[in-house]
Amino acid sequence: MNTILITELHNSEPLDQAKHELAAVRKALSEAHAAATAHDTKHNEAMKQINEDIAQLENTVDTLRRRVASGSASGHDTSRHAELLQDEESRLSKLKSQRENTVASSQESEKALKTVIEESEGEWSRLCAKIEELQPAIELAQRAAESYAINPKWGIGPAIRFKTLGDAMAHHCQVYFDLDNDANATRVTIDDQWSTSIGGCAKIDVLPHSLHWLSTFQEYSHFPHEGHRQLRWKEHERSNKAKALAFYFIEESGEFLTTGRPGEVIMAHDHRPDDSEGLIRNLTMILGSFDEKLAAYGNQLAQGGPLDLESPNPENPLHVLVAQKWQALKLRSEKAAPTKATYGRLGQEDILKIIGPAWWAFVASPWERGTRGTHALLKHLCLQRKTPHFFSTEHAGHFGFRLRTPDHDWILGEIYCRPDSFEAALEVQPDQTINMEGGYWMSEIGPVKIYIQAEQFRH
Repeated sequence: MNTILITELHNSEPLDQAKHELAAVRKALSEAHAAATAHDTKHNEAMKQINEDIAQLENTVDTLRRRVASGSASGHDTSRHAELLQDEESRLSKLKSQRENTVASSQESEKALKTVIEESEGEWSRLCAKIEELQPAIELAQRAAESYAINPKWGIGPAIRFKTLGDAMAHHCQVYFDLDNDANATRVTIDDQWSTSIGGCAKIDVLPHSLHWLSTFQEYSHFPHEGHRQLRWKEHERSNKAKALAFYFIEESGEFLTTGRPGEVIMAHDHRPDDSEGLIRNLTMILGSFDEKLAAYGNQLAQGGPLDLESPNPENPLHVLVAQKWQALKLRSEKAAPTKATYGRLGQEDILKIIGPAWWAFVASPWERGTRGTHALLKHLCLQRKTPHFFSTEHAGHFGFRLRTPDHDWILGEIYCRPDSFEAALEVQPDQTINMEGGYWMSEIGPVKIYIQAEQFRH
């Protein structure tokens, strides 16, 4: 399965990038403050000079005005002074306009520099907050990964990637369906923790009693039969012993989850228990609890009354999962369920036309250490060209056989091949035979399943 490490999710690249950007902002802020200081100095010097020139010209204009007034009063020619007064007044007006323009220009520059400084300070604050947020998580992730490297029972190991929380539940959960005598689902149990009744009509095909032995084979292991009315859907085997923590990553939400509580994660530490305990308490910033999420949805399911398997609540991924499992089981059972025979009772010759090649391939298959008892005797007699008596049953592809032994006992057995696999059964080879592990009273060769009763019978 595709996995992800906690250090891939909390890697140092964003932190390094934030620090690089912070350095650039620091430089820009320093340059902006220097530019503001230089601007203030230049502005103050320019204004000082202009104000001094204006003050000097104002004195000159006042002096010339008094002379023109005095000369006009005494009847003297004041034309030269009047001309000088006009020139100085013009210069004074220009200087005052220059002062106004200098003040306006300075204000615009000051405003622009203030904007740059405020934006840089805002970016500085944002980056500092980002670094403050990223750094502890990255350090925790690194410590957790290092702990796992020291001891796989410690820290945070690789997480299996799932697109949604529902996908993770499908991988993690074991779902059981209880059936009544008519093969209607009456109750569902999830992980032996949450159970609720099933509403409406939810019916599934079952193995007839005469073919209950097929449930030994993987292909039919999910079929219920008389005396076995609980369906069990397993995505994977899980030990009954205390489970080690597992980790799941949910792509849809970006969550890194553990099958337990973050506080159960053991962290390696360098003889600083207080520091290590602090890390454990803070693991919640990088690690969530899958079990807590599962429990919330499981409790909602168990307390919600009869469960509708046809229209699951899309807000509860556990309800959706149960409905999906049920539909998958229905499809599987509909496809593989035995059907009633339509060809009537067949004779020996007609039966051998269907399963003869597979039977003789089974007889000719290599012997094994576990080939013993009735199984060994059956092969031995058939290799001496003894042919069992075959008979058909009420279900298509289901045949029984009897073979007389030298001791006048009978070896009994059954054969099953789905009708849609009759042609494939004609092509099987001896080396395709697989004897069931742990007893060898069951064998399969291609699509053909063979059941040999261990005991021999007189009748």
